[in-house]
Amino acid sequence: RSSVAESLGKLARVEPSIVQVLLNRLKDQDSDLRYAAVLALGELDTTAPNVLQALTCCLDDKDRNVRISAIFALGKLGTATTDMLQALLYRLKETDWEVRSMTAYALGELGNATPEIVQALLSCLSDDLYDVPSSAATALGQLGTDTSEVLEALISLLVTNDKFACSSAVKALGQLGNANPYVIHALINCLSDDDSNVRASAAVALGKLGQPSPEVLSELINRLSDGESGVRANATFALGNLGKQANTVAPQLADWIEQNQQSDYVGHGIDALWAIMTEQA
Repeated sequence: RSSVAESLGKLARVEPSIVQVLLNRLKDQDSDLRYAAVLALGELDTTAPNVLQALTCCLDDKDRNVRISAIFALGKLGTATTDMLQALLYRLKETDWEVRSMTAYALGELGNATPEIVQALLSCLSDDLYDVPSSAATALGQLGTDTSEVLEALISLLVTNDKFACSSAVKALGQLGNANPYVIHALINCLSDDDSNVRASAAVALGKLGQPSPEVLSELINRLSDGESGVRANATFALGNLGKQANTVAPQLADWIEQNQQSDYVGHGIDALWAIMTEQA
């Protein structure tokens, strides 16, 4: 069904009359047809007021699948109206966790970092159902609001048992780009998390934040010997990135390579050093 909707959406780009057909289907009694029409409209890549308004109205559809697909479509189209944002904020209060999760995703994609939206997403971080906190953390990272309240809320999520949410919070902290000591310390702790996705995300975040302190470098170098390949690869990326900003990284990597020549993982250190040296050449 999704492939048919995608094809209809592409067709509507070159044949405007198809748009009206799809808009008419949004009022069909058959929820499957409404659902397919919403998906197709989401493929239009248009900010036409009539399309945005129609999709916004679908947020009140009695069928949950239609509502979820409309939320996704609005986030994908990337243009927000005041009515749309208010309707989306209302969806964050739904009892259906998938609706709440998709709404958080859409608000992040739309990029409107109003105080009301930021506060609503912060509230979602304490949601205890499935991936709502994860979607909210991702959205906060996308919105780019790095107030102390946002940073503290994301840091508090790093100790949750929900590793999916924890990993999303780590990524958001890296995306926000605020390298204050509390953020750096929290991310360093995540390098020792028992979940490999959290460790891998922390390595990337530290590489993005660009603070090559002795502790950061030491912990990242330790991750070059991590038991998970994804963590080792991300530590390599982070060290290579940090080494382009500070001349203290290459000597430490060279020492580590010298001491670990027989290690199965020595290649990661060599890759990181090579990335630094080619940038400096």
